[in-house]
Amino acid sequence: MVAPLEIHPVTAPICGTIRPPGSKSLTNRALVVAALADGPSRLTGVLDSQDTRVMIDSLRRLGLVVDHDALNGAISIAGCGGAIPATAAELWLENSGTSIRFLTALCTLGQGRFRLDGNARMRERPLGELVNALNQLGADVRCELDNDCPPVVVTARGLPGGTARVGGNISSQYLSALLMAAPAAAAPVTIEVAGSLVSEPYVEMTRAVMQAFGVLVETPPGPGTGTGDRQRQSLRLSNSLSLIHRLSYPIVPPSIASRHSTTVAATTTSSRTHPQRATSSRRRRSPGEK
Repeated sequence: MVAPLEIHPVTAPICGTIRPPGSKSLTNRALVVAALADGPSRLTGVLDSQDTRVMIDSLRRLGLVVDHDALNGAISIAGCGGAIPATAAELWLENSGTSIRFLTALCTLGQGRFRLDGNARMRERPLGELVNALNQLGADVRCELDNDCPPVVVTARGLPGGTARVGGNISSQYLSALLMAAPAAAAPVTIEVAGSLVSEPYVEMTRAVMQAFGVLVETPPGPGTGTGDRQRQSLRLSNSLSLIHRLSYPIVPPSIASRHSTTVAATTTSSRTHPQRATSSRRRRSPGEK
């Protein structure tokens, strides 16, 4: 039984500087992009969570050099230039859906056999649409139990590239995984999305991280201008563009974390300062990344 926690009311204003932890969604995207970049990068404001730790452990198992300073929220990573160093690896992702989806796509860039698995809850997480899209791009990916869920086995010979067609209701994690792996493919990659993209805010986050590392995701005019199932949009990435390493890339906190401390300040006549905060008037509200 958890011991009761006594909370005393505030009797004086609270003053200070608050740095909320970085966004989990942004942290794992930046880790993957930095891992594929050409040269060393340093990420600051990194969230220390189980998702982050299993991602770091997996990148190390794939042969990358990652230095994690959890106390100061910083990670230094030597990018592999799109060429995975290891030729075999067993990756254990606990229940981190973001990690297993991003890393499944990343592993297709290697040369060898890679197996990704997790705990019992992880084995209930769907991967079928991502596996299908990667195989459309020439990869050899399969769900070991033939149930569209982990464990997933990647027999990698590099990612050939080409065109993958997905539905607009595809998970943002699947689409982000495809986008981040695409610059290291052997040929340009086009992802054709049928219908309205329901996960656009998180896809835009992925595009912003990639752009910060030097890669622009093009959106050429689609073949149709209809609505619903007739609507089409394409995302295109050239394989000739290398991800550029960043000497420093900040992981900004999610806006909800900033709002919590703002509420405390507002209700206690206190003052607080955020040294860094994520703001974007163009980003739509989203219930969470799926």
